[in-house]
Amino acid sequence: MVGILCLYNITAKRLTSSIKPPTNLLKGLCGDKADAAKQIALVATHWDKIRSDADGEAKEGQLKQAAWAPLSAEGARMERFNKTKEAARGIIEQLLSNTT
Repeated sequence: MVGILCLYNITAKRLTSSIKPPTNLLKGLCGDKADAAKQIALVATHWDKIRSDADGEAKEGQLKQAAWAPLSAEGARMERFNKTKEAARGIIEQLLSNTT
């Protein structure tokens, strides 16, 4: 398995419990390895639609400190997707580079 993308719309009005990824399930899908979380990309989407960078960065900070904190602490990467080919390619290349 190469990896898993967990997508979150950064323009959503509020954080809900549904955005908290099921940590054990995701790590189980990536294999029973100590570094399984490194195969998970936590991707904030719709950066092209935010009102200001400050709004997006504030919401991203909330994700980092709350919902995505457990996976992030174990090595999952936070990525931004702004609807460009370059952003998509970069996210996928990161996942591919972490396969063993």
